Amino acid sequence: MNELKCPVCQGTDCVAYVQDVINNETNTTVTNGRVYDWSSSSPVGFSTSVYTTSQQSRLAKSLLPPDKPGASGEHWAFYFLVSWVVGAVYSLMKFSSMNFLSLFFIAICGTCLLGAVVASVISICENIYRIPAKIDWTKRANKLSMAKYCYHDDIVFEGTIYAKPDVFVYHTFAD
Repeated sequence: MNELKCPVCQGTDCVAYVQDVINNETNTTVTNGRVYDWSSSSPVGFSTSVYTTSQQSRLAKSLLPPDKPGASGEHWAFYFLVSWVVGAVYSLMKFSSMNFLSLFFIAICGTCLLGAVVASVISICENIYRIPAKIDWTKRANKLSMAKYCYHDDIVFEGTIYAKPDVFVYHTFAD
């Protein structure tokens, strides 16, 4: 029995794995070019650049999984800045009787250390929280890539369960 048989049209000639459909419906072009670079160290000022462009059909875009849950550290700069500002304000209030250079040194060094510690602790906590979500996303993305697509009926199916591409992807990643 052929596993690539569409449950709607019963055809086998118009069925492919979702990952193969995405690969076939994506066109990537890599070109080399010479561009004038003002910051170039060469006397002429020209440098060789590689340009990559990628185009995907509507079908390929509808079959792509949603973005993978991000790694923590996305907001570390925000946490660092908030901690630094709080520490700087505290230093100004606490040590206002000191001369400016000493105050500046305490504010910069102390609050940078505080900001780094706070940003690191928050990033570690976010990582611990997101690890199960990343594992779950990977399992669902693998399931989606092994599903089949029928070009004739414009459906994605896994066994006897089928739906339009965007609906199938939505339900695969819905909680």
